[in-house]
Amino acid sequence: MKRFFTLILFLATLLSGGGNDTACQAVAEKLHDLQNHIVTRSFTELEKGDWARYDDGTIALYLGQKRTPQGMLYGIEFRGSKMPAAQVWYAIVDRQIRGQAGAVTFRTLDPRLIYLRVGSGGVMRLEGPALAMALQRMGPLSTILTPGQIMIPPDCSHETEVLPVTGYRLAEGQFIDGVKIVDHTTGGWIIVSTKVPFGFVGNPGTTPHLVAYGHGGPAPRIDERARRSARAMPPIPYLPAGMP
Repeated sequence: MKRFFTLILFLATLLSGGGNDTACQAVAEKLHDLQNHIVTRSFTELEKGDWARYDDGTIALYLGQKRTPQGMLYGIEFRGSKMPAAQVWYAIVDRQIRGQAGAVTFRTLDPRLIYLRVGSGGVMRLEGPALAMALQRMGPLSTILTPGQIMIPPDCSHETEVLPVTGYRLAEGQFIDGVKIVDHTTGGWIIVSTKVPFGFVGNPGTTPHLVAYGHGGPAPRIDERARRSARAMPPIPYLPAGMP
């Protein structure tokens, strides 16, 4: 299940800075502002039917929003040739965090429902304890999905740089503007952009990375009728190694 989330998320170290405390704080503030802009422009301002396609053939399709007993939720369906269709319905959560400059708002995505197409053709629903247990098993996620991972003060163990990018060409010919985040400690880098659905562009040397985006065409494989008839997946207790 972790694979579905990694398409739209930053790496867990993206709120890291490097060098002296002043430089580290400056980088952390840039990344904080970047995340807020991406959550706003690349999630809440999407239109139903917007999609992004990645180099492994996976498509992320925006499903729109719906009001539920859990509040207003926004949906994304992921599907590909090597995985069943899955949907994540999440809330936009504005958290107030206190840093050196005082309290600031940090926008995060909080998954509340997951629907999975299973082999028999039916649909399973994860929510509540089952969803919480599934997320725990996935291990530490990015700060954009798991608010508890926010580091105050920021982790300065990595030397991170934030650079503007203009006219970046995707594999299928579209040009976008964005931001390149470089981790000089590890040599890794990714590109993100508020101009594309879900904000994630990636790095052509790694998978997944964005190859194209657009609007209209793909239809969801899990529709409203399937969601209404979905079976609830019970939480599966953790069993220590060696136990059946």
